[in-house]
Amino acid sequence: MPEPGPRLLLAAGWVRQGQTVADIGTDHAALAVYLVRAGISPRVIATDNKKGPLANAAKNVEHSGLGSSIELRLADGLACIELDECGDIVIAGMGGELIAQILSRAGWLRGSAVRLILQPMSRAETLRRWLIENGFSILAENACFEGGRVYICMQAVYTGVPVRFAIPEFAYCHIGELGRCAAPAAAAYLNRQAIHLGRRLSGLQRAGLQGPEAANIKRTIEIISEVVHAKHP
Repeated sequence: MPEPGPRLLLAAGWVRQGQTVADIGTDHAALAVYLVRAGISPRVIATDNKKGPLANAAKNVEHSGLGSSIELRLADGLACIELDECGDIVIAGMGGELIAQILSRAGWLRGSAVRLILQPMSRAETLRRWLIENGFSILAENACFEGGRVYICMQAVYTGVPVRFAIPEFAYCHIGELGRCAAPAAAAYLNRQAIHLGRRLSGLQRAGLQGPEAANIKRTIEIISEVVHAKHP
């Protein structure tokens, strides 16, 4: 079976020692097998909403000889996970909007101490906004390179406490905790964000729209530049 690359290892690095893990959207079960084989987690509940990937996962788990520690479940998102079944939840390889939808359907997360390890492949700003609007705090973020692309990962936990921002909320949704991350991949990700925002700002300016959205985008680009130069002078 394929060994996990830097992207999955980034998520695995934040799984707490000894915790039962729910691996949502397990695909080939590469992460689940790694967590058990490395002695990080004693038990993993690996889920997928498609029979094909879950069948592939079953073959890989059987080949690994770790079937007694990895339970496979066919389910959509967190529908098959109950409160107190796991300590850490990993949702990787999906868009930020889809991850937010999955979390929104699991009301039991509010009030629990479950640690979320989330790896949005796109629209991370949408996921960050959902988290902070629903009582979750983003504890940390990290980034890595794999196959010429930049991937990010974030840790979050429910606190129910409103977030106090050191920067404007719009900017935070696009930067998150990556501003505290010294990894070169974090700087690359933020620079890419600035480019995308710059294109969006140009479109607004061409349309003669100089309102709050344009001001927010302009300030966010400035903050990204400040953050990147502070971490990588």
